[in-house]
Amino acid sequence: MELCYESVDMSNLSLIPVPAPMDCTGEVAGNWEFFLASWTDYKNATELSEKSMKVRVATFRSILGRDAQRILQHLKFDSSESREDLPSVIDALKKTFRTSS
Repeated sequence: MELCYESVDMSNLSLIPVPAPMDCTGEVAGNWEFFLASWTDYKNATELSEKSMKVRVATFRSILGRDAQRILQHLKFDSSESREDLPSVIDALKKTFRTSS
């Protein structure tokens, strides 16, 4: 049986595994790099970039994991809008996790 990949229905995105939550223990900077690479692959595979910023931020936060969500909750942002902008959220976490090891 020959498979035709062009005919695969990408509307069933449940076939794409969700990344593991961010591990906030041990070598946190390395864990962050691994999580971010997994997130980028997931975002690209699910075409999440085509969704609204609100959906992208909510998806990122839900995948992030409980411990990292708590860290994010306590980070200071320039404005409430920054907290709802995915690049701003990622940059804030990047600064936090890269300096915490």
